[in-house]
Amino acid sequence: MVANTFVEMHELREKADYDCSTRWTRKEVNLHIASVAAAFKAWKAIRDEEAARAFLFTLFPKKRR
Repeated sequence: MVANTFVEMHELREKADYDCSTRWTRKEVNLHIASVAAAFKAWKAIRDEEAARAFLFTLFPKKRR
């Protein structure tokens, strides 16, 4: 859930930043905010698990030589 929410919100942010034709309703935005709040709550429950640490590691940019 946490990873999926992260990916979905990142995609929506890109859309919000670069697609000026997209219109957002208050209801849509509130649903997205609620999904992020739920993801933060879920993260607190799993943050010490190995899978959670592995997920965080994948977010670090790779060094380019």
